[in-house]
Amino acid sequence: MEQIHGEAYVAAGHVYESALDELGRLDNSNAEFILDKARGSTRETEVIYLHAVPAEPLSGSQGEGGLRIVGISAVGSIDDLSAFKAAKPSMGLAHQRKLYDAIEDLGHGGVKEIAALSVTADAPPTVSYSLIREVLRLYHRTGEKLIITFAMPAYAKMVMNFGRFAMPQVGEPFYAHRNNDPRTSNDLLLVPSIVEPSNFLENISRGVVTADDGPTARRRFATLCYMTDGLDDYFMPLTRQVLSEGIQDI
Repeated sequence: MEQIHGEAYVAAGHVYESALDELGRLDNSNAEFILDKARGSTRETEVIYLHAVPAEPLSGSQGEGGLRIVGISAVGSIDDLSAFKAAKPSMGLAHQRKLYDAIEDLGHGGVKEIAALSVTADAPPTVSYSLIREVLRLYHRTGEKLIITFAMPAYAKMVMNFGRFAMPQVGEPFYAHRNNDPRTSNDLLLVPSIVEPSNFLENISRGVVTADDGPTARRRFATLCYMTDGLDDYFMPLTRQVLSEGIQDI
């Protein structure tokens, strides 16, 4: 999975090939690059790996994707989550408070970081969507909050397809570049977001009904249909209404 990560970052221009080791992984010495902070379990963090391939791969396609879910260990703190630590200076106090409250209510497991969401160049969009849907399955009923820092171009695509209610921006964009490392792009901006799995489908539905135009509404409706597949028990009122009525009036 680390090779997927490395390939995706080079293809996107986030890092140069010199940032990879001989196996195609982001080199450990490049650890100051904020997008690659969850290399494995440590005393402070606990890591879950998710991997996805297309449900019906196109002929000859080897597209795949992966992500890491990073949690706080019993002896750690929220500052052990690199996304939070990096985004904190630009985050409003209300957003920070939401994360601290989640930890106060649910313990260390109340906040997790989604790290290294990446796909290979030949992977269809459904690969990244299936990863997000699997995260939704894992945490929909828990009340946990998920913090993620998107590369700015990726964030714009997420908003286009999911809407800002599902993927809210919670702070000013900040540069990923650290320590003038010549192997990493020095103009890559990251956008911090807090995702709430318990309201995620409902928030996509809000993005459908508040869309500025028909094409955007239809795009988000298609996203909603994909994300809700197999998750009928999780539907809330607006989601049921949008799925029932469709978007014929939009």
